Amino acid sequence: MKSNLKLYKITIYISVIFFIISLTQKSFETIVGPKSRGVMDFLVGWMGVIMLHPPALVWLANPILILSWVVNKRHKKVSFIFSVASLIIMLSFLLFDKIMVNESGALSKITSIKLGYWLWVSSAFIMVLGNAFLFYKKKKKE
Repeated sequence: MKSNLKLYKITIYISVIFFIISLTQKSFETIVGPKSRGVMDFLVGWMGVIMLHPPALVWLANPILILSWVVNKRHKKVSFIFSVASLIIMLSFLLFDKIMVNESGALSKITSIKLGYWLWVSSAFIMVLGNAFLFYKKKKKE
């Protein structure tokens, strides 16, 4: 039981650390405007969600991942579902080739994906792996 608690803590700590580091890095580049920085994507991404801009809906992966962290200790299965959903939503960003670059709704072509995006995705992937391992360990014990 103690090893499960330790793994639970390690999984969340590493996931949160990757998430925080992702906020300090550039996420993607577009043809116009500066490179996107993770912290700005995190802070203003909800505006694109309100405007129902499809690529901005990927921002919803953030609260889902945070929910995965919060419920992990008591509800491993729910945390696993949230972490998988978050990862899938994050990866769906790769399906888009244009994104809104300002509040007027102007779109610009995404030219490259940067380290911040991959660190962000890694934070959810770490939760998926940790949750899967804990879930498997629990099933094996039963």
